Amino acid sequence: MWSDAARVSVALDRRRFLRILAGAIAMPLAAACGGKGDTTPSASPTTTGPRTHVVSMTDAPAFDPAELTIAAGDTVTFVSAGNEPHTTTCDPARLPDIAALPELAAIWDSGPLLPGQRFSVRLTVPGVYTYACLDHATEGMVGKVTVSYTHL
Repeated sequence: MWSDAARVSVALDRRRFLRILAGAIAMPLAAACGGKGDTTPSASPTTTGPRTHVVSMTDAPAFDPAELTIAAGDTVTFVSAGNEPHTTTCDPARLPDIAALPELAAIWDSGPLLPGQRFSVRLTVPGVYTYACLDHATEGMVGKVTVSYTHL
């Protein structure tokens, strides 16, 4: 029948199998019954980076929104949303009675934007920027962006 060596080998294999089986059952149970950990979320500060704000240029003619407050480093994207071409221009030399911007800030002029086209400007100098559409400024197509020192 079975030799003594075969009986010892089968007994060892059976013991080894039972140990592996016991370990496989015990590990999930130990994990489920583990000690209480700190389940409170940490209060690490979140930082918000620069954002993009969209201003539509409509056939009213108007900028929508007409006034906007953003943080230094944010970008304003102007989108020509109407059927007519529009510009966004912040250049006191081209619009002397309307355009204004903080000292050391860069002027901008998108040139004519056809329907669906866009123009973006990143504003890094805090202060008030008053801009207009070159073709419709006399009709009141004027906008204002206030740039603050910190993120809002």
